[in-house]
Amino acid sequence: MKKSLLVVLLVLVALVVVADRAVEQVAEGVVSRQLEPELGTRPTVEIGGFPFLTQALRGRYDRIDVSAGDVTRGDVTVQDFTATLTGTRVPMSDVLAGSIEEVPVDRLRGGALVPYSALTRRGVQVEPAGDRVRLSGTLSVLGQTVDASGLADVAVDGQDLVLTAREVTAAGVTATGPLADALLPLLTVRYRVPELPYGLQLRDVDVEPGGVRVGGTASDVLLRR
Repeated sequence: MKKSLLVVLLVLVALVVVADRAVEQVAEGVVSRQLEPELGTRPTVEIGGFPFLTQALRGRYDRIDVSAGDVTRGDVTVQDFTATLTGTRVPMSDVLAGSIEEVPVDRLRGGALVPYSALTRRGVQVEPAGDRVRLSGTLSVLGQTVDASGLADVAVDGQDLVLTAREVTAAGVTATGPLADALLPLLTVRYRVPELPYGLQLRDVDVEPGGVRVGGTASDVLLRR
């Protein structure tokens, strides 16, 4: 009898796990379709938390991770767009029926990679240098042409990404005085980050091997199809 009961319990647990995963896949598909119009591509969606059914029954999901790859805004493409949604509300009946016009989200945090090629300005090249970037180029200054480079801090100013050179070398020698004063503005880059999905407001930046990752947040977002 005990062995039979154990078998029944194991079967029930297996059925619950299968059902849990099945409903989760349906919900992930629904959220992915809601995100597609804004992103221009259907993203990969993963709903966190187990068991999933408890979240589905209350119609509120604690955490949803989104990955969309490249996202194009105008003539600019940012890479590796990712987002985390918290406090997403979708009634289970709507999920199963597939009749969803909008999905409220309490908070959305997202980011994307701006490749270094997009940051090139006036022939000034950008490459990573630890937690800073190096700006370099052949520049005309004070009536002469010099190969100059400088380490730059990276910061956010509104929707702009600002690369500000702090130390400059010209022809391999540290520039000082009037030459440094003339070179520093030329080795400062201001880049307007294209409008990110869902009205994300830039908050932070991080230097990576492939580019500068920008991150932002948005609150009380409605995902509409």
